[in-house]
Amino acid sequence: MRRRAAQEVVRLKVNIGSVNQMLGGMSGGQRQAIAVARAAAFGTRIILMDEPTAALGVRETAAVCDLIRQLSDEGMSVVMVSHSMPDVFALSERITVLRHGRTVTTVGTSECTTEEIVGMMTGAFESSILPENRRQATERAKEVHP
Repeated sequence: MRRRAAQEVVRLKVNIGSVNQMLGGMSGGQRQAIAVARAAAFGTRIILMDEPTAALGVRETAAVCDLIRQLSDEGMSVVMVSHSMPDVFALSERITVLRHGRTVTTVGTSECTTEEIVGMMTGAFESSILPENRRQATERAKEVHP
């Protein structure tokens, strides 16, 4: 088990002294990286992360983001729940906005702005402001009223 853990730590470039080190003595970023490495070691094809960079320092956040990028580059799907818009835009291909437990929209990251996403999260904007949704609405209108 230790040999396998050491292999994953090296493969994922997790910065810890030893796999024998107690988790309680690690920083928040190291703990988060260990949790991600543990999930990746089980051969999963998808990892679900809830606020993976919450309460981390700048350096620790960067390390966890690098780890997420690496897993994605290796073909693993990563679903991340986060309120950190810089992390969301840096790490995602698509963004799904939820509000009051309901899906507001799913949009390509390159097709929206931080302001639009935050506006939809807070209820200030409707999803119809997004270019993709405007195009779909226009096409539907043409079908109904040619």
